[in-house]
Amino acid sequence: MTTSLQQYILQHWHDFDDLLRFKTIAAQNIGIQETSDWIVNQFKQLGADRVEKWQDQGGNPVIFANFTGHNDKTVLFYNHYDTQPAEPLDQWDTKPFEPTVKDDVLYARGADDDKGELIFRLTLLKYYREHGGLPLNIKFYVEGEEEIGSSHVVKYTNAHKSDLQADAVIWEGGAKNAQGQIAITGGLRGISCVELSVATANADLHSSKASYAESAPWRLTKALASLRDDTTGRILIDGIYDDVDELSSTEQELIANLNFDPEKVAKAEGLTRPLLTKTPKRDLSNEPAINIE
Repeated sequence: MTTSLQQYILQHWHDFDDLLRFKTIAAQNIGIQETSDWIVNQFKQLGADRVEKWQDQGGNPVIFANFTGHNDKTVLFYNHYDTQPAEPLDQWDTKPFEPTVKDDVLYARGADDDKGELIFRLTLLKYYREHGGLPLNIKFYVEGEEEIGSSHVVKYTNAHKSDLQADAVIWEGGAKNAQGQIAITGGLRGISCVELSVATANADLHSSKASYAESAPWRLTKALASLRDDTTGRILIDGIYDDVDELSSTEQELIANLNFDPEKVAKAEGLTRPLLTKTPKRDLSNEPAINIE
């Protein structure tokens, strides 16, 4: 990034920081229409050739925008405009929906996931609009249900395949590894959520009845413990490994060269137990995982 571009972004990202002031909580159905309308207007003001709010597949609106650049190549950016709730509010040192910069760090709900990324992409669009135009074609796909599982994304993607054609897709944001290096992620695992509940009586029982009445928490604990072999770490759910492809030699080489220091990772993550696997780079890249919330 050139110095002039850095300076421009530092000066102009505030032009779009109103996005952080919207309380946009998909799980609570708050702020969806106001936020999506604001994004549509920003794309229009930045000179998009086409801006549409898709609502034909149900769920929260998806915003599509297309910009023409000086090249026949096209990059599609994915973002989402919904955020997690800000509660518990008493754990905030700043107002969650008022962007605040302290020691060169931006604080606000969604500043990291994912409104902040969209703000800086909007700022970049403005920069190129004022400096000769975009170097290539740009498309945006901005949804409003990521924090509740993106249940309509597949439907919208399938329904609008022709609109979404691109030479490359750049996801919502990025990250740095434990060494502070910028990481480029080439793929992500999917997720499936299951809720388990157990009832062993039709009324509340006093704890003394545990002498003869089976406890629902104990039964649930046994069920959860049966999902993974605690010795090998292998998941015991039938079929979960069926779709795991063997890694090619090229993929194995790429994974072997990943910068992953177990000690630094454990320190950065605050781990107090040893790593579950002796091959964390491979498992993180290509193995299923199971988590209990």
